[in-house]
Amino acid sequence: MIANAWARRMRRLASLPCGLAILLLTSGCWSSTEISDLAIITMIGIDAAENGNFRLSALIIRPLGGNQQAVSAQQSSTTVVAEAEGANLFDAMRKLSFMMSKRLYWSHLDIIVMSESIARSKLAPSLDFFNRQHQFRKNIVMLVTRSSAADILKTSSQLEGSLGAEIHGQIRNSRLAANTMITDLNDFNRSLLQATTDHITGEISVTKGQKLALTVNQKRASMVYIRGAAVFRENQLVGWLDREQTRGVLWLRGKVHGGIAYTPCPSGSGEGKISYEYTRETASVRPIFQDSGDVRIEAKVHVEGGIGEVTCPGIDLSSDGIRRLNDQLKQDVTEEIESALRLAKDELQADVFGFGQAIYRANPKLWAKLAPSWHSGGLRELVVELSVDADIRRSGLMHEPVYERGAPS
Repeated sequence: MIANAWARRMRRLASLPCGLAILLLTSGCWSSTEISDLAIITMIGIDAAENGNFRLSALIIRPLGGNQQAVSAQQSSTTVVAEAEGANLFDAMRKLSFMMSKRLYWSHLDIIVMSESIARSKLAPSLDFFNRQHQFRKNIVMLVTRSSAADILKTSSQLEGSLGAEIHGQIRNSRLAANTMITDLNDFNRSLLQATTDHITGEISVTKGQKLALTVNQKRASMVYIRGAAVFRENQLVGWLDREQTRGVLWLRGKVHGGIAYTPCPSGSGEGKISYEYTRETASVRPIFQDSGDVRIEAKVHVEGGIGEVTCPGIDLSSDGIRRLNDQLKQDVTEEIESALRLAKDELQADVFGFGQAIYRANPKLWAKLAPSWHSGGLRELVVELSVDADIRRSGLMHEPVYERGAPS
């Protein structure tokens, strides 16, 4: 009996260190933070104040705790926009935190909207701030607006629960429409470090016309939309591309994954239009080095697509007719690329096509000679030989237009 009691006592003593170790490893709630105590920031806008300061706008998610859910029906919006001004972005961020009753939480920030004035003159200090602080992720989407960035953030979302979700939905769809190109913070950093390539990113605006509109409760509602692109040379904004010119850049970079276009009916087919849908594209950009020491670019683009709609009464969709439509589609793609080349390459002298990168990879020594004057005449004088090939693979389930087939004999 005495031996058994002694054994039980020893087992208890042996288990004591294990229990203490488990207690040390068990997490507690000493430094816990409730979500209702956080001001979660998902978007920010950066504007230039009249005195030269930075004006920072933040779109803040309003979290609803247990006590707040009862009154949530009385609150028409789940977001608020807070604004602060400072000598730099770090100063503006601190002032923004002082005016809030909740702790600012930046880890969910995924969209930055810059005004045109900031993008033209204060891009470098802005990027320094976002790269230096540990709270910010490197995949934050960068967008530019010609108007006020604060006005973009103050636009109500119409189809999603938040403006950020609505913008991300447009970004996903824009990749299929090929009417803009979105760049994130990591791409901006890479482009600034590389002297061989300039960069573009999407332009965001608020609808004001009649072509793009939503009607909510029988009232026309404003909405944000992303079209075209802002062009950067080195570390500043230098110009803008429209939708067709942006797609011209994407053609040469091999990044057209969809999109539609329409052309007038061929001669002799009557009045109307033919709509095409791009389904596949391949592109190659190759430098050709000459004995004289000069270099030119050979660019080849192959486009495949299908016919989406036909309103031409006398359209010919035979093999010969499709070949003529191929030529017409080839001409349209060529015009988009040439328009982008005229503006970006010749006028803005911004290498958003990757020509410098192609030369550097093939001949680093030659690029070292071209680089000093690349943005001051070298790019403009570069000869680009463009070759486009179009192939319409599908015409749909019908061979002739509806009213042509149904017309009385």
